[in-house]
Amino acid sequence: MKTELVFKLVLSFIVLIKNKIMAKELNIVISSREKIVSINSLYNVRINYVGGRPVPKMYKSPKAQRFADEARKQLIAVKIDEDTKQWLTETKKFHMSIEFILGSGINKRDVSNCDKLVIDQVTAWIRDDLGVADFDDSLLSDVYFKKSYIPKADKEYCCIRLIESTRNLNIVIEKPSKIWFNEFGDKFTFPPIPKRKKKNVNYAEKVEEKDQSDTKIYIINKDSIINNPFLISDIESDGYKCAVDGIGFVFVFYDKNNHLDSNMQKLQERVKDINYSNYRMIPIDFDNKDSEIMRYINNELI
Repeated sequence: MKTELVFKLVLSFIVLIKNKIMAKELNIVISSREKIVSINSLYNVRINYVGGRPVPKMYKSPKAQRFADEARKQLIAVKIDEDTKQWLTETKKFHMSIEFILGSGINKRDVSNCDKLVIDQVTAWIRDDLGVADFDDSLLSDVYFKKSYIPKADKEYCCIRLIESTRNLNIVIEKPSKIWFNEFGDKFTFPPIPKRKKKNVNYAEKVEEKDQSDTKIYIINKDSIINNPFLISDIESDGYKCAVDGIGFVFVFYDKNNHLDSNMQKLQERVKDINYSNYRMIPIDFDNKDSEIMRYINNELI
């Protein structure tokens, strides 16, 4: 019994270490010999004359430029391994936290004004120096600030932590563009996009591969659930992916005569728990399912 307990403790410890190793995050410290620059001190304005007419022009203040140069030198000296670089490349949205460690004015300084220059320098470093070409501060889905205090310190510090964001942004695309059906065969296809139309006009097309679609449409009844035991898990997985990625739709058309079926009711409960705006269940008359589905797609989706 004692040996078994020790084994379980060791196994738990190994799992804990493994999870810690697998966790991806980036921790950086930037120090400044001057006060961390507020957005209020970020730019100055001067007057230029164009064609004899005065034109105001904004430029980065000397204080902001000194901070940017100092931060960039420190960031370039940070060494990043290939696994972390790959993680930065593949992650779709990030959570950033910044702790500002101040040397003075803890009760007077608003650190929510201090983030702009810091984030700009970190973004430029990851994109330009590390070579993660698609990294941009628009990937920061949530940013958290806090401040602390070292009285009369000769430097101030920005402690930055970057991790993957698990927050559901729920960014619903305006209209589907590539629609996948779990059935329907060749009964319904979208007309080709006219060449004379502009490319930015949103047209829908049917695709054969689910991974190529932004909209998944399932047509189910209780018999299809019984015949395919993995159907509900597939629908549920697509819904969770839609929620986590924050984009796309999952529509489930089901036989309204099966609304009392236990499996159908369970699926509806799961839908409510996942993401009700991106993920909908639509009851239809299965005797006229082709026309009802087409009418819904034409009127509601495209």
